[in-house]
Amino acid sequence: MTRSQAKRSREEDQNKKTEMEQLDEMTHFEIDEKILPQADEEYKEIKKLVEVNSNEFIESQHQSRDLAPMLNEAKTENSSKPNDFKIKENGMLVKEKIDKNENERELIVEPEKYRDQIKSLCHDSTYGHLGIVKTKDRLARYFHWPNCYKEIEEYVKTCDPCQRV
Repeated sequence: MTRSQAKRSREEDQNKKTEMEQLDEMTHFEIDEKILPQADEEYKEIKKLVEVNSNEFIESQHQSRDLAPMLNEAKTENSSKPNDFKIKENGMLVKEKIDKNENERELIVEPEKYRDQIKSLCHDSTYGHLGIVKTKDRLARYFHWPNCYKEIEEYVKTCDPCQRV
């Protein structure tokens, strides 16, 4: 082995040791407790939605005056006009829709009680403050209620962080 080969071998060994020490340091880090509550705060709204009791949700759908026409449409079977709304076995009101990709979807029909949370979820969530079109697209993938697009437009137009940009 020549002197240059020996030198290169020592440098490679030293680099490997340094890399191993860095990896070792990375695997033994301590969790910063100050970060966790902040992350927890960020997802508070999402957690509230996940924690919704399905029976309570269905009951609020059936008690909503705003959703009464949709519930009536779902209950009546009219063969001359296709029915977009249906009541599932558990009693939940959904809207059947074909999306932009020709996929059939069931949208959850939201009672008034949960709409502010849904608007916030679709606009303010981890994706950042989306514009009107993207927020509407996000909403249209999963949710529906009367005048939902108009409400989304108003929500985005009155969003303080969006207006500051």
